[in-house]
Amino acid sequence: MKRANAKRVERWTCPGCGLDAVVPVIIGLPIDDDFEREARGEIILAGCIVFGDEPDRPVQCVECGWYGERLRGGKIREVIRSTDFDGE
Repeated sequence: MKRANAKRVERWTCPGCGLDAVVPVIIGLPIDDDFEREARGEIILAGCIVFGDEPDRPVQCVECGWYGERLRGGKIREVIRSTDFDGE
């Protein structure tokens, strides 16, 4: 199974830390060379547990952990997840 544009390296500038370190987040079972791509800092593997509030196209900063989603046109925006709250 191949993902569309699986070999293209995508990075965005992080609104949190300012570094060029925001990469796609892959949710689900890793395929092909996903482990190697994660080791190179090209993607983040998030595992298979879904909480239900994940964006369709999640991204995360490999440096500071900022989390967001990819929008059409190549832009990104922050996403607040239910797991970000401590319940208070």
